Amino acid sequence: MGKGREAVDPDKIPWDALKTLISQSIFGGKIDNEFDQKILQSLVNYFFRKETFNLHYPLYDSFEDKENQLTIPDVKAYQDFKDWTKQLPMIESPAWSGLPLNVEKLNRIKESDRLVTNIKLL
Repeated sequence: MGKGREAVDPDKIPWDALKTLISQSIFGGKIDNEFDQKILQSLVNYFFRKETFNLHYPLYDSFEDKENQLTIPDVKAYQDFKDWTKQLPMIESPAWSGLPLNVEKLNRIKESDRLVTNIKLL
């Protein structure tokens, strides 16, 4: 498709065929839960479209965490991309996984409640 060019024109990519290949052939056969299949389909629809070629395309969609938005880097070479991944924070934002930003706090509250319940049982 590239015919010796540096990049492929996003309008010429068969997006529907690519989405079908990924969602049904590669991963779809391994998923037996309808909810998980819907999540896979939403991820495929989000990442495999021509807008992903835009510089600074957000890698996740979050209304809560706009200041720490993770975007497509402006790199072309494999080594540059590898270097970009190495400079990512060691602790990722919960928004990167589609979770609310207060998920850690909620998890700690739940763990604390469980600890208090277990202490009472003793």
